[in-house]
Amino acid sequence: MNIYIHVLAPVIAAILLNGLIYALGWNKDNQKSQQNKWLPPGFVIAIVWILILGLLGYTHYLVYPSTAAWVIVAAVLYCLAYPFLTAGLQKHMQFFNALSFFVALAVTISTFIQNNFSALFTIPFLLWTAYVTIITVLI
Repeated sequence: MNIYIHVLAPVIAAILLNGLIYALGWNKDNQKSQQNKWLPPGFVIAIVWILILGLLGYTHYLVYPSTAAWVIVAAVLYCLAYPFLTAGLQKHMQFFNALSFFVALAVTISTFIQNNFSALFTIPFLLWTAYVTIITVLI
């Protein structure tokens, strides 16, 4: 498969999803995130996720057609579903953030087993989800 398809598919999906989030007005900060000075503004979060999903697409290209590739597909689908899972469920945000961290950990481990080099591109996903989980749990 062409590398562009691997990278562009999740990036375009993330851009379209972010457009939908802004169109529906879901980008409005909730009470908890307004109180948390450690969380970046929504547009920064959108940019970070576009970059992370692009890196996951590249990682998918590197490990395709292994089992790790399917773990990445599941992770990308979870990341794209995250806004829908948390819409109206702000009180469960900590759970979904922690789940995101464990999804990132599964991606990193499975890609490391498959191809050590490819695991490097999953580190931003792991670090971002760890950061957001820590920030939302502590504050």
